[in-house]
Order: sequence, then C-alpha cells, then structure tokens
Amino acid sequence: FRIRTVDAEPIPAAAPPAAIEKTAFEPAGRATALPPEATRAGTRSAADAAPARTPQAPPRRTAKFERNRPEAQETPSRYAINSIANTNDPAANSTSAHRTPATASATLDTPDPIAAATPTASAPSAAPSAAPSAAPSAAPPAAPSSAPPPAPDHAASQAVSPTAFRIAAPARLDYEVHGQIRGIAFQAQAELLWRHDADHYDAQLAIEVPLIGTRRQTSTGRIDKQGLEPTRFSDKARSEQAAHFVRPADGSAGHVVFSANTPQAPLEPGAQDRLSVFLQLGAMLAAAPERYPRGSTVALQIVGPRDADLWRFEVGGSERLALPYGEVEATQLSHAPLRDYDTRVDLWLAPSLNWLPVRILLTRPRGERLDLRLRVLSKPE
Repeated sequence: FRIRTVDAEPIPAAAPPAAIEKTAFEPAGRATALPPEATRAGTRSAADAAPARTPQAPPRRTAKFERNRPEAQETPSRYAINSIANTNDPAANSTSAHRTPATASATLDTPDPIAAATPTASAPSAAPSAAPSAAPSAAPPAAPSSAPPPAPDHAASQAVSPTAFRIAAPARLDYEVHGQIRGIAFQAQAELLWRHDADHYDAQLAIEVPLIGTRRQTSTGRIDKQGLEPTRFSDKARSEQAAHFVRPADGSAGHVVFSANTPQAPLEPGAQDRLSVFLQLGAMLAAAPERYPRGSTVALQIVGPRDADLWRFEVGGSERLALPYGEVEATQLSHAPLRDYDTRVDLWLAPSLNWLPVRILLTRPRGERLDLRLRVLSKPE
C-alpha cells in the first residue's frame, strides 16, 4: 500500500463554522475578528446567514412582545371613552346604564297632574275666538225672523242680574234630622254654617248619623253680579271628593275639574253646587219673589263631586210648617230625580227668615231619606 499525503486545507476549513456561528449571535453593530483562514471560506457563509437572520430577528421579537401584552389594558379604556363621548348615540344608550337617565328624564317631564289642568283651560279659550266669528254670520239671518227668542234670553239674564238676588246675613242653622237608611230609622243632628263678606262666602253642612259617622259638604267661592259663584265644592264621608270650578281670567268658557278623575264638564253661567244652590235660590226669591210664582221653574246647572247636571226646581205654594224651631211660613221648591238612582230634593225657604232653608228633604230610591228640620237659628261665632 502506498500512503499519499493529502492536502491539509480542508482541516482548517472546519473552524469557520464555529466562527460563523459565533458571529451570527453577536449583537448588531459590533465587529468580530475572524482568523485569516476563515476569511475566504467563511465570509460568504456568514454574509449569507447574517443578512437573512438579522432583519427577521427584531420583527419576531416585536411580534412576540405584542402577543404577550395584555389586551385588557387598551380595550376597556377605548370603550369607556366611547360610552362617555357618545351619550346621545342610540347604540350607546341601548345598555341599561343609559336607559336609567332616560327614565328619570321622562319622570321629570311628566306634568304632574296639576300642571296638567292649566293646559286644559287654554282649550276653551280657543272656542270664544271662533264663537264671535260665527255669531255675526248667524245673526243676520236669525234677526229678522226670530223676535220671540230674545225675550226668553232677556228673562234669563234678569234672573241672574245684579238686582236679582239678595244674600241672607251670615247665620248658623241647627237641624233636627229624621232619617231612614237600609230600612233602619234614626235621629241625628245637622248644622249649616253660612258665612260671607262683601266678596267671598263659605258654607258648611255637617250631618252626624249614628253608626255611620259624619258627612260634611263644603262650598267656597266668590260673590259677583250673578250671586254666588262657587270655586270649590267638596263632599266627605269616609274619603273626600271635590269639584273645582275653573273660570279663565280672559272671560272664555270655563269648566269643572273633578278629583274623582271623571271627565271634565263645561261650566254654565250661574252654575251652583249641591250646597250653594240652597242659598242661591233663597237669594233669588228674596230679591224678586214675584218672578217665581207657583208652577214656575228655575233651571240651574248643579255640580256634584263627580258630575254636573241641569236641575229644574219647580216652585210650589206657600205652606205653614210646624218645626222644632216653631211654626214658619215657607215656600216649597222641588227637584225631581233625573235618573233612577238620583236623589229627589225638596226645599222650603222661609221669607220671614231671610229665605233661609228651614227644611231640607232628601229622598233616595228604596225609601232612604233624610229630613232636616230647623231647630235653632243663631249668628255664627
């Protein structure tokens, strides 16, 4: 065998890979010395490897850093800003946190019930503006052919003219009451307190019924050219119900508002309530008794705690009553019930006692009745 000496250049060539491997992991911008033998063989390999790895290493580390950073540090803050900035955005207000302010706003904008009657009074104010425009167009055709209609209207205006009433002096009337409710007869006491000055009046009627309690009616208002002008009427047994008379200052049509939430009623001129009517009728007959002969009728709008109806009082004859107070001459007025469940009202006014009511008889269906007879007449305290 012949041993041939082989060139030793491949042996030094094995060193450059280690040098190249070391160069690849050196930080960027730092020079690394290489052996002269590795310059020729390792320069190309290092040059090929360094450009391929150096640009890719920083993006890979940056991407890894981005993936490991918690997203919760940015996401809530971004949505929180949007929720504050977009409070008027429908999408932002769709959450329950934004529905609560909307509900509160609706509650604040809800007119309270009071504030809800004032706009109602503005509605009738539009009616007079239309009424005058319609009146001239209707007046010319009616004037030449309807002479009789003005006469009844004139008579009605006289009934409420300034000279058509004379109000009785303040007084306190105590009544002896005989009644029957649910087939049980009883006796009770009642008091009518009547007070007024030149401009205002106040009337209270209280009936104390055994085993039932006290029923109290109150009427307050003003005194004007038509006599008594109620502003509030209340009826209280276990709970109170009231009617409020609304008369706009501009003279437009008024209306009645009921606390029982029943529909409003238009207010007619000369309207009374169920208590003031007893004193208003006496004031009308006191001023001109000759205008109300036997068989005549007095029609007035009467307001109760829940409704308003047109009552017609028929004037009866004069009769002598035997009362606990004594014998008194009185004129009877009667109102027949409008419906089966309504109350019949009989009233006796005494001319010798300023036409005050000396007897009041209230009759309801099925025989229920209250009979108030004057016992004592005095001045109020």
